[in-house]
Amino acid sequence: MQIKSEDVAPYTFVHYADGSVSKLRIEGQLAFNSIPNINNATAVEIGNTVTSIEGTAFSGCEELKSVTIPDSVTSIGYSAFLGCTGLTNVVIPDSVTSLGTSAFDSCINLTSVTIGNGVTSIGNYAFYNCLKLANVTFGSSVTSIGENAF
Repeated sequence: MQIKSEDVAPYTFVHYADGSVSKLRIEGQLAFNSIPNINNATAVEIGNTVTSIEGTAFSGCEELKSVTIPDSVTSIGYSAFLGCTGLTNVVIPDSVTSLGTSAFDSCINLTSVTIGNGVTSIGNYAFYNCLKLANVTFGSSVTSIGENAF
């Protein structure tokens, strides 16, 4: 049962009676290690004002099952989604040009990734230890794939 929705600029949280936060909408800057209290979040919608997902932004959010990355995002930093074990599918939009080192490392339940046409560089260990990754669709612009990227 949802007990409240809370706007704390630039975030919107949906709180539940058991103390969990299931949905999170983010606007504005998404900086290094900047997201407060989202370890229990199951869904994140990144707003159109976010241009970069910086390093470790969602690292260790094990309950995260879904993330919506808008066309405004141009880069995904190092370890941005490291250890997000609940993720099963990721779509990286055409606007993203680079995936940082270990961006999705250890997302052990990730089964499918679609990498948009704008991505030219996939960093070292970007999808390392994604044990169930069976379907990867590359865009047409990938020119560099780092060491142990998959």
